[in-house]
Amino acid sequence: MRLITIKTFKSAIDAHILRSRLEGDGIRCFIKEGGINLQVRATDAEMAFALMAEVKAASTDEKEGTYFMPSIWF
Repeated sequence: MRLITIKTFKSAIDAHILRSRLEGDGIRCFIKEGGINLQVRATDAEMAFALMAEVKAASTDEKEGTYFMPSIWF
């Protein structure tokens, strides 16, 4: 199984929050410590990036330009 790093975090908490969100949508995630890398199977990477973009779009108040989800995800 080939893993792809989709995001590197400074905080393990932020990595676990995004992991929970992606796993809730059926994407199995792995956290590689060291650089706190959030990884998914190569076959799930495209879907993971699409879900991250969807969350970002849904979390932005276009009028205010503010985020309602952790901006660290993006």
